[in-house]
Amino acid sequence: MNGALFDPYEFEHVVSAKGVPVYVKNLPWITGWFTVRILIRVGAVNDPERKAGLAHFLEHLPFNGTTLFPSSEAIDDLKRTLFSDSLNAWTGPERTMFGGTLLSGDADEGMRAFRDLIFSPLLNAEEIERERNVVVQEVRRRIPNRVVETVKKTRQEDLYFNHPFSRFARPFGWEDSVKAITRDDLVAFHDAHYRTGNISLFFVGDIKSGDAARLADRVVDGVTWRKSVGNPQSSLSSTRNGSRVPVRTYSMKEEMRADGEISRSAGIEVWRVIPPQENGQMVALLGGVVHDKLMERMRRERGILYSAAVRRERFSDHMRLSIDASVDPAAYQEALGMIEAVLAEVRKGDVEPKFFEEERKSRVNFLRTRDYTVSDIAGGAVDDVVKFGCVRPIACESADAETVKLEDIIELTHEELSREKLYWLSVLP
Repeated sequence: MNGALFDPYEFEHVVSAKGVPVYVKNLPWITGWFTVRILIRVGAVNDPERKAGLAHFLEHLPFNGTTLFPSSEAIDDLKRTLFSDSLNAWTGPERTMFGGTLLSGDADEGMRAFRDLIFSPLLNAEEIERERNVVVQEVRRRIPNRVVETVKKTRQEDLYFNHPFSRFARPFGWEDSVKAITRDDLVAFHDAHYRTGNISLFFVGDIKSGDAARLADRVVDGVTWRKSVGNPQSSLSSTRNGSRVPVRTYSMKEEMRADGEISRSAGIEVWRVIPPQENGQMVALLGGVVHDKLMERMRRERGILYSAAVRRERFSDHMRLSIDASVDPAAYQEALGMIEAVLAEVRKGDVEPKFFEEERKSRVNFLRTRDYTVSDIAGGAVDDVVKFGCVRPIACESADAETVKLEDIIELTHEELSREKLYWLSVLP
């Protein structure tokens, strides 16, 4: 990569005087403000048995009141006056993140507010019940009926067996598990995981590393230092990985969508859990090859779908590959055959070298030219540290993509995406 190009993910990494890891990206075109993200190393993988959604539920509650801001109205006022309505929080499988954007002159006051949100939520019983209803509605938006819930629960159990990911499809959990969470659960979880030794701070904008380190210490100022408890120990050896389960098919015939309409499409999902690959761009390129072949066959030649989604997700101990397609029910069997045929072709090496070279060039250009916002940079850096233990510069990612050969894609598909290793799931109207 041309060394003159600006790399949004070349971060400085320092440790504050009080031991907080700090990651800093100064953006020279920004003046007088910055965005901050606070990583807490706890997520849905830490939820106890039958309490899926606990980490996410807890992340909501600081916004209902803290020691310094004792009501949701006080928090809303804080959002408007100090954070320009940018104050928010997010929960993922392996992390919780608080963040917002501050004017440089408000930095110290902003860190004080973050300290209170993270370490001093009131966890008022009445507010917990009010927020529980909010979270239940969030669950119902994504899981509108019993069939969808059964499909997602069974899929996770089939793919992951007794791995922590078997207990949730999304970090918000399930309606029944959210309803089972008690105030004692929330208090104990906060005490166990919201620790000074469990956080890192990320600053992007008009800020220098020395100032960022000082501000990071403001977040833990006066809080007893306690070590991180870490994530639960697990490995891919504890997953079924799709190889011991049958193809699963479900019907939506007896269930209605949340909007009152019966689903009119047939949904096909193909899943595979694999070990983390040293070169993640190889998996990204494999996804690009499969996606473009599917679109050529299923959309441009046959017109039986709008789009096929081919995703790859990386976590600290595994990667997850999936294909998701919604088709006309009359074309369901044909679509299944096309997906199987495309994967078989890649396994056998039936990929034109020119086609692969175009895919690789497209991937490298995408990495180099993507229009990253300040929020993208801050959030991406957090996710990199969770997954890799460091922030990965774009230069490294694009260099990885350039080294991938067609033979690498064929070998990976042959080893990990053979027919008997894939988990197939269909939802029919």
